[in-house]
Amino acid sequence: MNVIGDIIQSQESAGSLHSRRKRKRRRRGDPVASYSAISRCYLEIAIAKRCRLHKLIRQRFALAIKNQQEDFALLFQQTKLQCIQSQRKDIQSQDEPDAMF
Repeated sequence: MNVIGDIIQSQESAGSLHSRRKRKRRRRGDPVASYSAISRCYLEIAIAKRCRLHKLIRQRFALAIKNQQEDFALLFQQTKLQCIQSQRKDIQSQDEPDAMF
């Protein structure tokens, strides 16, 4: 019976030792919880950086598309203007009498 009592007492003391360590850890700041919080903070920063990068990439492509559309519109206007000028020249040449004959 004395052996069983000693075992129970050692288990209780081990339990109290464990709870004392827990309390100490709380006072000092749990390194695992601290590491987890720091890790979470780094993750949030990484996500924010990635979102900003994606935003910049989207803006860059939007600007490139806008420039391309403007270039195409200018090219289309120039082609249309050349076509109109060519038609006018054709009409003028048909209206003028042939001076050479």
